[in-house]
Amino acid sequence: GQADPTAPRESLTQALRGLVTVVTDRRFPPMFAMCFVAMPSMIAVLTLLGGPYLFDRYGLGTIDRANVLFAMGLAVMVAPMVYGQVTRWISPRWVIRAGAAYSVVVLGALAVWPSPSLWVTIALLVLLGASGSYVVMVFTTGRAIFPEHLAGRVLTALNVAQMSGMAVLQFVAGGIVGAFPSDGGGAPEIAPIKAW
Repeated sequence: GQADPTAPRESLTQALRGLVTVVTDRRFPPMFAMCFVAMPSMIAVLTLLGGPYLFDRYGLGTIDRANVLFAMGLAVMVAPMVYGQVTRWISPRWVIRAGAAYSVVVLGALAVWPSPSLWVTIALLVLLGASGSYVVMVFTTGRAIFPEHLAGRVLTALNVAQMSGMAVLQFVAGGIVGAFPSDGGGAPEIAPIKAW
């Protein structure tokens, strides 16, 4: 029931000016930081650290490791739907704050508890899978608080933060694990813990 939006084509200068408007807004840096860390920290564990850790620490075989990581991946997919439903009752900003705190608690538990039982580790990994998905609400909030003509720039800048975070965190985590001497073919137990 609405007319198609029509906007004049922008020059490169106008497009860059719009991007500067987004990144210099005081609300943008916290969103950028959350996108840089939230999903990337979980992805680093899911794709780089989780499998070797489950093998080195618990001796899990390929199928068992894959099942644990699959459960973690399912949590990644289900969590955005849960976060979205919760925003029906709670402000998205509070959902984001709670999601960020939840991520810190789960990552903190994994970092300070070096030798939990296998079942506790599995539970923490699945909870970690759900934790980073609050970043979906960061995208939604970023889209809502900026004017319509800056929507594409906001979402692109947040996507750049997320993809950059994935590259940097995996590179750093891999470097930390690789800095420890090999222990019978695998990384020593402390290596993935230090990377987390």
